[in-house]
Amino acid sequence: MLLKWLDNIIWHNTTLSDTLHNKNIYLHLSLQNACLFALMAQATFLIFFIHVGVWSLCIVNICSILGYLLCYWLVLQNQYTPVGVILTTELAVYATISGLILGNGNYGLLGIFMDISLQLLIPYIATRVRIIISSLLTLLLISLIIMGYTFQPLVDLGKANMVLCILHVLSSIGALLIGALLLPRVQTSVNYWVRHQLEELKTEAYLDPLTQLHNRRYADIVFDQLRHYTTSSLWHVALLDIDDFKFINDDYGHLAGDMVLKALSETVQEQLHAGDFAFRWGGEEFLFLLKNCTSAQAYARLDNIRKVLGQSAVRYEQASIHFTVTIGAGKLDLQDIIGSINNCDQKMYQGKRSGKNKVVF
Repeated sequence: MLLKWLDNIIWHNTTLSDTLHNKNIYLHLSLQNACLFALMAQATFLIFFIHVGVWSLCIVNICSILGYLLCYWLVLQNQYTPVGVILTTELAVYATISGLILGNGNYGLLGIFMDISLQLLIPYIATRVRIIISSLLTLLLISLIIMGYTFQPLVDLGKANMVLCILHVLSSIGALLIGALLLPRVQTSVNYWVRHQLEELKTEAYLDPLTQLHNRRYADIVFDQLRHYTTSSLWHVALLDIDDFKFINDDYGHLAGDMVLKALSETVQEQLHAGDFAFRWGGEEFLFLLKNCTSAQAYARLDNIRKVLGQSAVRYEQASIHFTVTIGAGKLDLQDIIGSINNCDQKMYQGKRSGKNKVVF
């Protein structure tokens, strides 16, 4: 459930442009999640210290919260190195001050372990630098453990110390879960999302944006597939042109012409059979591929499309626009697809010259 929630955040708040132009998208999302978790953890500790009256640590917690808010803002500005430095410093300073005031008996030193984990999991700076920082943090951890046996804590929390131990353990487990589960999921989710968006762009590249029919570029792919992988000759090709479309644009405007094109494409998609193809060939011309039909059947289906379109009307403002189409059709020769289309084009213009509003086979 949590991982699905993370996926939704990535998919709804990240644009493809961001992803392609920002090579550090994984680092961006990782630090963003780390800052949000740290803010929630410090807010919890602040409430606890207010309740038990340890005001010195309340001030430290407030400073930490302000630091994390600054980090979150820096992440949004794509300033990742300062974020990593601030997070590293805050965790080390907080664990040190907490150890001096309360001692090491409440697991406060787990913050140093989280700090070291940060160096291992989030590449906010060069690897060599993070290795050096991890070494220094390890020395700090050893020093604090030794100091815990040497100095008495300044504040004794009594029974409340057990609650603080639980909070420290839970915050450490939460940080480990983020490192072990969420951060790898961020990378996986981003990669999946990018692939999905690129596939959508690829699909859009083959669609005519006005009619939502496949375009001429996609028709070339279909013809290539038919040429190489189809042995059946039961394919027919047809070229449709809207009669006097120029007058529709001149009399009613180009917006009305666009509405006619969309209405035609919707009607065609309703009338075609499964396995057929419809393409916007260019302007007011449309190309159809009809599968598994005889010439007589192809003629009947195309003539039915012509009749349905002729009986329809497109409402535009106060006008009702009627239009007709002329269709040229024939068998598709898979060895001469261009010749087949040219043949349809000639027959279509033959129909135009002989009165329009007809199917010429």
